[in-house]
Amino acid sequence: MKKIYKYLLAGLVLVACNICAFSEAPAIKPDSKKVIFVGKVNVIFDESRDFIFKTRGLPDSCAEKPDTYVVPYVEDPSDTFGSNKSTFVKENQTEYSIGETFIIQVRRLKKTPNSFKFSSPFNMYFFGSNMAMIYLPLPAAFEVDVPNDIQAIYLGTFNYYVTGDNFTIHDFERVDEYDTAQEELDRRLGKHCDMARAVLKAVEEK
Repeated sequence: MKKIYKYLLAGLVLVACNICAFSEAPAIKPDSKKVIFVGKVNVIFDESRDFIFKTRGLPDSCAEKPDTYVVPYVEDPSDTFGSNKSTFVKENQTEYSIGETFIIQVRRLKKTPNSFKFSSPFNMYFFGSNMAMIYLPLPAAFEVDVPNDIQAIYLGTFNYYVTGDNFTIHDFERVDEYDTAQEELDRRLGKHCDMARAVLKAVEEK
């Protein structure tokens, strides 16, 4: 019986280690065929989070979890069957705690390898739960031009000011925290990688 318990314990430890390993962010490294995008989302909410917890009927297991956000996929018009999107989700950590720097890597598009369009909102989850999700839309869709010799680009820190129990976004600002973002990128990569500041060009939706 003691041997059985030892084997069971060893198995549980192995499973626990595997869970921890899979929870780590996927490895990212500079690649001429891809672009690394770096930024951050902050949400300044003027209502009680306890109110949200109670009214949304969240389980007690969520009580200590942080609010999170998900970085959307950069749409590729030529990705008819969504295979590129599946690869993007597989190769990237897309969910981050509010206030945490996001670092994602996107393949250069075949038709427009130097231009990337951002239009989808960030999904935000109070207490990390999809039972308390809101959308954080961009003030306007924008494009970012990325020359071939640029492998990492900084989008900025997006601050959303949210008010009331209907989650109205009453203000938005884009802040430059380049130095902090550069440090975080180098830490994630394990080495230095020059990062350019993005120039956001507003796109008029048809």
